[in-house]
Amino acid sequence: RTLADANPDAHLPSLAMSLNNLSVRLGEVGRREEGLAAVEEAVAIHRTLADANPDAHLPALAMSLYNLSMRLGEVGRRKEGLAAVEEALGHYRTLADANPDLFGPALQKSLEMTDELRGLVP
Repeated sequence: RTLADANPDAHLPSLAMSLNNLSVRLGEVGRREEGLAAVEEAVAIHRTLADANPDAHLPALAMSLYNLSMRLGEVGRRKEGLAAVEEALGHYRTLADANPDLFGPALQKSLEMTDELRGLVP
């Protein structure tokens, strides 16, 4: 945070990625609400970065949205989780159209998560 505050252009992407990773780890140890808060912050940062430079930051936004959907599902907010993974799916479709070898697997995982959550959301 200190580095990102001092030089956002250089360090904000790393802060967002660290928050995303922290979210995953917190989820793994059952600290779901804290994990959700961390990934929500990561998504907000990645969204701002992707708005300014989608070529550089859209993959990270898509990944954070996918992780957000997982954290939301863990706390029982499946409808919101479905919305997040559907947004990620849209981004992964765009990315896979341009580079299927790199983004095809993430697209497939997002499709599977979308189908799973659709089955759980009334």
